[in-house]
Amino acid sequence: MDMLSYTPLIFIAAGLAIAVAGLRNIVRSRRFAATACRVPGTVTDVRTRLTGQGEHLRAVGRPVLAFTTLEGREIRTEAEDPSGHGVGREVGVLYDPADPTAARIEGTHSVWSGLVAVAVGLVFAALSFGLLSAFTDGFEDLRGGSGGSSTECFDAQDQPIDCPADLIGDEEVP
Repeated sequence: MDMLSYTPLIFIAAGLAIAVAGLRNIVRSRRFAATACRVPGTVTDVRTRLTGQGEHLRAVGRPVLAFTTLEGREIRTEAEDPSGHGVGREVGVLYDPADPTAARIEGTHSVWSGLVAVAVGLVFAALSFGLLSAFTDGFEDLRGGSGGSSTECFDAQDQPIDCPADLIGDEEVP
């Protein structure tokens, strides 16, 4: 079997990695939402961040939030997630009580993105596994392994020849 036949293993691993990243995203979001405090806030600015490289370069607007914690601290921080909220917009803010600068606009980060990543990763891995199965079955047929249903014999130049009588039949020859 050549190295090309192992390529689907790389795609299976990539699909599983995408699914695991999605699961981590879901767990992290649910953990944050369970411990976060909710307060009213205002979008005071939108900072543009560039992500990607080359033709995949894109601008992402992250809102700057101003809010007062439940303890009365005035906080101004950039939200963790991008959003389309404009300057001056009143929003619900979720913040980490242990680190109020870790904040996001309520409702902008849902578990849906994590679920989509899990689904895409699992489908990708399953399709890659099917491709791996096709590769291995195809190679078994070429090698005369269990994938084929009939016995075929070849000479040294890979030309088909009549099989010896002791190879044909249901019994194995010692």
